[in-house]
Amino acid sequence: MNARIKFCGGTRTVTGSMHLIKTEQSRVLIDSGLFQGRRKDFYDVNNFFPFPPENVNALVLSHAH
Repeated sequence: MNARIKFCGGTRTVTGSMHLIKTEQSRVLIDSGLFQGRRKDFYDVNNFFPFPPENVNALVLSHAH
């Protein structure tokens, strides 16, 4: 099985963790955190997904606050 991981959030910052694992059969999102920062940056980053969310088959939450 080939799997690809796309790092969609939480890079170069401590908030907004989001990782998409794609295989031939499915797409699983690991976490779907919100970016926290200045108001304008918060809205700019959190108002879109870097992929079509309707294509995600499952969501795994690794932790919650």
